[in-house]
Amino acid sequence: MYNNVMKVKENGFKEYLRDFLIDLNRIIKDKTIKDIPIYLKNKGKATYSEILRDMKLNIGKLNYYLKILESLIEKGRRVL
Repeated sequence: MYNNVMKVKENGFKEYLRDFLIDLNRIIKDKTIKDIPIYLKNKGKATYSEILRDMKLNIGKLNYYLKILESLIEKGRRVL
């Protein structure tokens, strides 16, 4: 969330809102983009590899979708 606040200050609210609406439009139009948050909600949490495997996506597509969804998805790191 902090990154979004910084983006608003740097780019201005109109630009932030425009970018947000463009991303929202992409989410609404694309079934797979809508399915990723549903998958994560049902599963609770998943690694990058699990999403790739379970949703049968290629790396490029998943990276594209995650970039669009980054404001909706909480990222964490697994410590080994």
